[in-house]
Amino acid sequence: YFLILGSLMLWRRENKALSYTFFFLCLTSFMWHFGFAMMFRAHSYEEAFLIAKIAWSFIVFLPTLLYHFLVILSGKKGEMRAVLFSYSLAFIFLLFLPFSNLLISGVQVLFLGFYPKHGPLEIFHIAQTMIVVTRGLYLLYESQKKSAYKRKIQIQYAIGGAILLLGAIDYLGSYYYIEFYPPGVFCFGIGLTILNYTVIKGKL
Repeated sequence: YFLILGSLMLWRRENKALSYTFFFLCLTSFMWHFGFAMMFRAHSYEEAFLIAKIAWSFIVFLPTLLYHFLVILSGKKGEMRAVLFSYSLAFIFLLFLPFSNLLISGVQVLFLGFYPKHGPLEIFHIAQTMIVVTRGLYLLYESQKKSAYKRKIQIQYAIGGAILLLGAIDYLGSYYYIEFYPPGVFCFGIGLTILNYTVIKGKL
């Protein structure tokens, strides 16, 4: 489903940078959920741990991709230096995955199967997520203040969709042996759907 949403955006003629950023956001989301589905079905600790690290190599880029998308949508071109800095941080997180257990320290067994255990550096990734997404939402909110009525409504829908993506933060509960399937995946899917519809329908 995520790949369909991303592919539909590529058909647009308007704002190709926005379309490609959304496509990679959807592609990364797909790899995250596909990886977790494989991890749940893993047959050994070692297999699950390897899959968890591969999945996390995509997850580290999700906050920055969303931030990048929101910045382009807001029209704040001066923010691109901060976006590049956020990508740099994501690459640094990526480098820790194959060579250490500082980001993902292992996997644990929950009722749904194997699940990642966060390492000491994951708190910095969470902090980066909250900072860049909050910043992106703020820029988008500010941009709609000076927009015409129609665009203002479209931007407000986009803000709503982006906020729904934050529902995926409920995965943190599983780090602490709270045994439930994080419903944030559904919030994430709905949020991406709203963003896709808003941008394509509104020709943003």
